[in-house]
Amino acid sequence: MTDGHDPDGLFRLQLSDGSVRLAVGPGRTGPRSLLDPQASIVDVLRGGRVGLRDAVNGTTVGRVPEGSRVLAPLDVQEVWAAGVTYRRSHEARVEEAIEPSVYDRVHVADRPELFFKSIASRVQGVGDPIGVRADSDWDVPEPELVLVVTPSLEIAGYTLGNDVSSRSIEATTRSTSRRRKSIAGRARSALRSYRLTPSISRWSSR
Repeated sequence: MTDGHDPDGLFRLQLSDGSVRLAVGPGRTGPRSLLDPQASIVDVLRGGRVGLRDAVNGTTVGRVPEGSRVLAPLDVQEVWAAGVTYRRSHEARVEEAIEPSVYDRVHVADRPELFFKSIASRVQGVGDPIGVRADSDWDVPEPELVLVVTPSLEIAGYTLGNDVSSRSIEATTRSTSRRRKSIAGRARSALRSYRLTPSISRWSSR
């Protein structure tokens, strides 16, 4: 941001004793203050946009201790994705695909192509390793805007994600949004190609 403003966001941490806590702090420089030990992402999102605002601006209970590790900012939430959502992506997929009409239909459809991406426990945080398919020789990162949606379908906040895709598989199969996003091998690694940045920032409709 050009004005140098770095608003506080919501972080999820693992402390040196193994406990998991929520914290707040500037989005670019990191968490500074701990929230109540009972606070969770689930509870925050139940309060909607107001709940996130209150968590970020509310009472804290101490400084973040040394040795704390920043985790991906979700606890039990699912990650869903939307495919071929902007023109440049559509053009690139058509150029690469053996069957380009698939992408034409997805891009102009009245309803977006939404597909399940990952359960919370398999989303990686910043600095954590990710999985890459062993049967793909062309894999690319995809920086993405991630919307944080409440149970009542209100957009409460946002963060950034890195959605790694296996393009060599995508170009040769019509099951584009599932097979190219999955990791072959052990089940526990099946969807570790998704990474979230550390904090959730408040969403403004202005």
